[in-house]
Amino acid sequence: MMKNFCRLFVVFCLQLSLVAQAAPSRIVRGIYCRPGLAMDSRLWTSYGSGFTLDPQGAHSGDIGVRCGTADDTEAQGVLQVVEIHQKEARPIVVGGWARLEGVNGTPSYKCSVYVDCRLTNGKSWPMQIAVFDPAKTGWQYSEKTYTPPAPIASARVYAFLREKAGTAWFDDLYLSEVLDETGKRSANLLQSPGFERQSNRENSQRKAFFAELESMNCNAFHFYQSVRWADVAEGQPLAPIPDDDPMPSFIEACHRRGLGVWLTVGLGYPIVRDVSSPGFPLYACVNNRWGDAYTRAVAHFARYKVDGIGVVPDEWTYTTGRLKRVFGKHANAKVAAHYKGLTSHAHCPVCHERFKKQYGLDFPDMSTPWQSPDPVWAKLLEFRYRETAAWMQRSIAAAKKVNPNVTTDTMICVLPVCSDDRIGAGAAWDMIGADTELDCLQTDPYILLHNYRGDSTHYYTSETAIHLTAANWPRSSGVTLEACRLRAKDRRLDPAEVYGSALSCLMHGAREFFWWHMTHVTGKSDWVDAPAAKARVAAAYDVMRRMEPVVVDAETPGRILVLYSRRSEDLWHWLSRAKANVAVETTMEAQAADDGKPQRAGATDDRRGFVAHKNVLNWLMRRGYPFQTTFIERPDPARLQAAETVIVPFPLALTQGEALTVRRLAEKGRTVILLNELAPLDESGGVLETPRLESLFGAKTPAPNMEGMVTARFGAGRVIFLGRNAARRLFVAQTPQRDRAARVSLAAFGAEMTSRLDQVIGVRKSLFSQQPDLDVEAVLASGEKGHVLLAINWDVEHAVTVSFRKAALGGKSAGQGFSITANGLVKPIAFRHAQLRLEPQQATMIHLQQ
Repeated sequence: MMKNFCRLFVVFCLQLSLVAQAAPSRIVRGIYCRPGLAMDSRLWTSYGSGFTLDPQGAHSGDIGVRCGTADDTEAQGVLQVVEIHQKEARPIVVGGWARLEGVNGTPSYKCSVYVDCRLTNGKSWPMQIAVFDPAKTGWQYSEKTYTPPAPIASARVYAFLREKAGTAWFDDLYLSEVLDETGKRSANLLQSPGFERQSNRENSQRKAFFAELESMNCNAFHFYQSVRWADVAEGQPLAPIPDDDPMPSFIEACHRRGLGVWLTVGLGYPIVRDVSSPGFPLYACVNNRWGDAYTRAVAHFARYKVDGIGVVPDEWTYTTGRLKRVFGKHANAKVAAHYKGLTSHAHCPVCHERFKKQYGLDFPDMSTPWQSPDPVWAKLLEFRYRETAAWMQRSIAAAKKVNPNVTTDTMICVLPVCSDDRIGAGAAWDMIGADTELDCLQTDPYILLHNYRGDSTHYYTSETAIHLTAANWPRSSGVTLEACRLRAKDRRLDPAEVYGSALSCLMHGAREFFWWHMTHVTGKSDWVDAPAAKARVAAAYDVMRRMEPVVVDAETPGRILVLYSRRSEDLWHWLSRAKANVAVETTMEAQAADDGKPQRAGATDDRRGFVAHKNVLNWLMRRGYPFQTTFIERPDPARLQAAETVIVPFPLALTQGEALTVRRLAEKGRTVILLNELAPLDESGGVLETPRLESLFGAKTPAPNMEGMVTARFGAGRVIFLGRNAARRLFVAQTPQRDRAARVSLAAFGAEMTSRLDQVIGVRKSLFSQQPDLDVEAVLASGEKGHVLLAINWDVEHAVTVSFRKAALGGKSAGQGFSITANGLVKPIAFRHAQLRLEPQQATMIHLQQ
């Protein structure tokens, strides 16, 4: 029997291999990195508008560098990145030689050797400087010693002239460590500190970089690249790509190696001298000059023939925090006062004008945002979402105009997830998916780093992939995941939290993957077990690569559909913040705790809508029910058509059209399960005289805080209502765990609500023939090449035997596939008799064949 299995498995692997070789990969398997010398073989790279190698400008040796600026809006300089990786914190010495001409003022960072350090604990330690004195003539040496608060991982060493007019020559720059109490110093950590070896050289770093990526089964990588504000300023054509720019040839080399290149654009702010400067005032708003400049920056880099480009910057929101940090301490008192006086959500005059024109209302007072039940706040939400989507579409169009083949993306840290603050970010996933032509909707569900609410488990990654796939259903979605813990104080990720999370997201529709970060998995972060982290990433990508032919077009079955109301979550979030008694008193469900006892007005959980939806997704995943999700605001028609059972977790505020969608689903024979609410609010948060879904029940109108469930026939289908915070009661309440050094435990199933929902849905639709005692996830997906089953034992200590329901597997009970074990090893596995034995942390992906 074993010989027969081996023969069959060899045939299976050969078939997958031949199919995989026949077409380019449609699953992006990437990682975040800093290419550094792999891209630019020059030891010193440009800062600002660059520098000039000058044989007449040497302090010693044959050459130095010259930096010249016509006025104080310009900058020129050099940059070298140095990997230090201290085991213990040791002082560093920063120094160098300079000669200045035509530079005025006092010594400052504006003409200096300037070092920004990254510590091994992940924090930055910026602005360690050796300054030069404009009053001195001839060559001058400057040096200073600094003691870091923690060991230094790396340093970015600049020598520049910025925000001052004049000319500066730099040579013989210096960076070293103080090794002991006697003051003994290390050798100079800079390569070519006198610039003699600055010319291009054979790039062995590039070969090593490519080999590292390929050892992890990557077919892509992502990096950041910035552009000066002056290079993308409005009113002038984009500057041509310089002949000596190393990036085009680097990208060509990547393509020859079969590696895709993704990029997120960085954009600085304009130089502001005083309130009369052309760059003042600037607002980090999509409708202001910043939004226009960022769109042009996206187009600038799309010309480099990158494969993917982010159309929003890293961690962008409508808030003004970064502006205030940059300009709030400006040397000009009037500039500083302006930015210090901005509210955290201040908006530009363009937004104020557009809002007034669209709604006939004044822009609300942002000094106390979301603290009133006035419908103007609902209008503001809609306005921000729509304006954000319109700006993203402008950036998408700009990128496609210069590079039609580029994948437009959202990449990392830009959009909120189920339990985060979408109101603050100003972006709605469903609107982006429907109202733009974005190719891939992506974000980063970090299990540890994003545990803001104390409820983040490994299911958080899958929740996010489900949302993204549902929002951008016309195109694609992706995720960026943690390859390991990102802070030394965090707990270590369980092995399956790396590879299992990735495979679960794949099964739920994600087709673009990146890990944070290559420095962690290559031994450059002291708190990371790099070999283990690298093995887990490589294992996940190995299984994806092997299984791509059968999984790439597969989708989870859609007989069960979660109909998600994003607006209901938003309005509850706003109204609970506003402590709007009128809304609280009218929606009795808002007044009921889990035990049905009234709470005082205004003492409500602003996450109630988020938790309702999150619980439904988690419950379905943990119970083994295959399902799809779609947004009620912009639903996928195919998913509506395929659904037999429709679950609406939190229908608080629906439009008439959305209520009609629910009504028609029931009329056409679906079972519609309504949890918690019957749409008592309109789309502006106003209280309706009659809830919009109440008529579905005829004379059986249920009260939101009622016990039990109400069932009614409607058309060819039926409607069911479960109240008294039904979605919250799917799990036993537990105390949030915000300590990142501790694991967030899974909540136990709420026995009463679990029994009822199992009964209503039909337990025979579950993949499990018997619910496992341990935390086991099972996902089924179906495509042109049949069914694919993913099964993961998330338990860290105990093995489990899982029995599956053959009928739920499409009548299949056997197949072959691959398994990843806790040590990151990939092995072939056979699936027989609809049963699997899973060791702790084992993940398996099976192609069901008989």
